Amino acid sequence: WWFHSAESHSAATTITYNTMMYFYAERASMDLAACTTAEDIFYRMLSQGIKPSSTSYSTIMSIWSKFNDPVESVNKICYWYDRLQERCRIDKTITITHRECNMVLMAMSKLKSVDPVTLKKARAIYKMMENSPDVNIRPTTVTFGAMIKTLASTPIKNSWREAKAMILKSIEESREDIGVNLDGLRPSGHAFASTFSAMAMASFNNDAVVNEADELMTVLHNDITRRFNLKVHPQLVHNFMLVLARSSNKDAGSIAEKWMESYQHVYRYRENMTKAEITLLQHTYRNTIEAFASFRQDPDSFIRANEIYSNAPTVVRHNPFVMLGIMKVASSSKHPDSPNEIIRYSEKMKEIIGYSTFRNKFENIT
Repeated sequence: WWFHSAESHSAATTITYNTMMYFYAERASMDLAACTTAEDIFYRMLSQGIKPSSTSYSTIMSIWSKFNDPVESVNKICYWYDRLQERCRIDKTITITHRECNMVLMAMSKLKSVDPVTLKKARAIYKMMENSPDVNIRPTTVTFGAMIKTLASTPIKNSWREAKAMILKSIEESREDIGVNLDGLRPSGHAFASTFSAMAMASFNNDAVVNEADELMTVLHNDITRRFNLKVHPQLVHNFMLVLARSSNKDAGSIAEKWMESYQHVYRYRENMTKAEITLLQHTYRNTIEAFASFRQDPDSFIRANEIYSNAPTVVRHNPFVMLGIMKVASSSKHPDSPNEIIRYSEKMKEIIGYSTFRNKFENIT
């Protein structure tokens, strides 16, 4: 009523329309109609001859950023970002800040798979931010995190190198940052986790990736966690161990042991853990164990991996995928008793999950 009254009496202003668009933001995550209605209000503002502000574009982009369809969200946010750019060229009162740029990059980072066209646009936005002398446009913590996650979601070869270079750049800039962007620029745990995710996609065909991941983890442990009091999240350790598990690097097992010792809290089971947390714990153990699966590992690799398995919580030891992990190590081990170990674990798996489930899902693999 208030909005229609103001509009009918020609009393509505840019702020009036911006406020009315913002009203639909809370419903945008699950309601496509809320997003499209907000767009209709924007177009009504134009039809009334009222000039939109930078906030008008930012608001409509923010609404679409909440929509639960990642593909549609990216398409719409990019559309409105392009309209904002066009407006900036003809109206010097309209400006782009890191807020609008980050909304585009954040939306792209939520895609399951990033195509080359989307990645090209993300790179262009990041380059514009990086080259800008304006502190209101310069990359922030959110920028680096979103851009790295976007790179981790693309199948393009060697995207991990770009992701690693970007996180190292964010570390370097954090040493020089003067705090112009809220609490200052700081590398985030999510950015490290995404970088390791990108590296895991490449480690299968490139043993050197393991050494570079180890170097990056050392920087995180010796510098970032202390300087920013950053707590290492289990997902970060999981992604790092995945780099090792997918590799055939002969040192992967030793590297896994080293970092498992450093982050023992990640490997602890708690009674109040959620199902998702338990699943992450199981996969982290599996990746850590499979780091010993290279055919070029030392003869005692199975013994060392088996020790990790034997000391794991029951909820981990009874997980069939973790058991497959230790069997994979046994199959690649030079230990003379390896065939018997595979048989022993197969029988143990049958006891835990039942013969029928074993036969249908795991027999061929084992």
